Amino acid sequence: MKNGIRTLRQEQNIALWSKQVKECNNSGLSVAKWCRENNIPVSTYWSRQKKVYEAYTQKNNPQFIEVSV
Repeated sequence: MKNGIRTLRQEQNIALWSKQVKECNNSGLSVAKWCRENNIPVSTYWSRQKKVYEAYTQKNNPQFIEVSV
């Protein structure tokens, strides 16, 4: 149960961060200015953007593992 809640929370965070990254990209502002206006440290923004990208690539690029029989 604990892993299910953790996974749900991670998915919620990724959804929120993805929305923020899109808003920043569509704002026409520099990342620094957008972050100042939204009270988000620039380093936090870049960290979240990286996590969104990683979640997206993992979701859309499944990994296959060879299993010996």
